[in-house]
Amino acid sequence: MKFFTALILSFVVFGFATAQQTQGTPGGYIPIQWNENNEELFNLLDYGLQNAIPDAVAAGKLTKGNWTWIKVNSVEAQVVVGMNYKFNVDIFDGNHDVAFIGFVIYDDLQGNKSL
Repeated sequence: MKFFTALILSFVVFGFATAQQTQGTPGGYIPIQWNENNEELFNLLDYGLQNAIPDAVAAGKLTKGNWTWIKVNSVEAQVVVGMNYKFNVDIFDGNHDVAFIGFVIYDDLQGNKSL
């Protein structure tokens, strides 16, 4: 009887492990469909751009300008103690310069955000 129970448990564990492998890496990023009408995603994008653009200008990666987004190329989420949101965005300024910027926003369980 013990052998039979152990055999059944091994099948269950093997089946669970196989199912986990087909769903992606635990803790990895999963794609999210961008929708500018989704207020939460839009607010995360706005927060990220307000913080990432000045950081990129200070680091010399962007010139000073009135940068705004023109296209969200991708958004991904990662479940941690809270959530990480990874954005990849095309931006442009008043001089018609176009650039690419990527950033990750951490949103903790209390709703506090950080870049």
